[in-house]
Amino acid sequence: MDEGHWQGWSGDEQEMPMPIPSLHTFSGQPHQGKRTMRELISSLQQAIKQNTLDSRRINDAIGQLQALGHKAYDAHKFPALPANTAEFSGDIGDTPQNLAEALLWKMGKWNTYKIFVENFNDLDREVSSDGGVVFSAFARYLRDPDAPIYDQHAMRAIWALGSLDATEEEKCTKFLFTGSGRWRQTGTGDNDASCYRLFVKHVNAICDTNQVTHAALDKLLMPLGQALKARTGNANVSDRQAFVELCWPS
Repeated sequence: MDEGHWQGWSGDEQEMPMPIPSLHTFSGQPHQGKRTMRELISSLQQAIKQNTLDSRRINDAIGQLQALGHKAYDAHKFPALPANTAEFSGDIGDTPQNLAEALLWKMGKWNTYKIFVENFNDLDREVSSDGGVVFSAFARYLRDPDAPIYDQHAMRAIWALGSLDATEEEKCTKFLFTGSGRWRQTGTGDNDASCYRLFVKHVNAICDTNQVTHAALDKLLMPLGQALKARTGNANVSDRQAFVELCWPS
């Protein structure tokens, strides 16, 4: 990290994996909650560096987020997509042709939907801010389930867990924070597409070197990113400083 908290692991010495704290260690007290959130982040960082992150650790981490009072992946709000999303129809007319399209039209999202369909239909199109980088990335995911699901929360979680270099951190800072160091409502700016590319890079690195799939990791990233924002927002210091102190304490 640019603050010097992140130290690369050489792998020269054999280290025992750091266990994720048990659920009974969480007291519910505000100061204890913050300390155990640090323990959770640290244990996930260690697992990734030692190539021991797997579905069990991810499920344990999600349970610990819930024990700390944060929401887990909302399967009611985001039910599982079918396995054949690549076969979804990409046909679209000049006006809505079904109930779902009519609802999007009513919500004022017809033009956004048209660009989304264009992104879905064009396999060679790069993920970009055209139509919104999150929607563009989701269109890519629907055609290629090996592509990760991307949004501001997932990017925040990868920043906390991955080994970003100084240039990548600068891009994430501009994408996620205002000039005064407060969290943006949504990720934005000139770095949105480049942040997606670095997000894919680090997600692939984690999945390639650990025993975890993109789908399993995705179920951790969104609730973890939401929890990080909640834990560090509206702090006495800037949100960015609170984020750094939580993820990489001195």
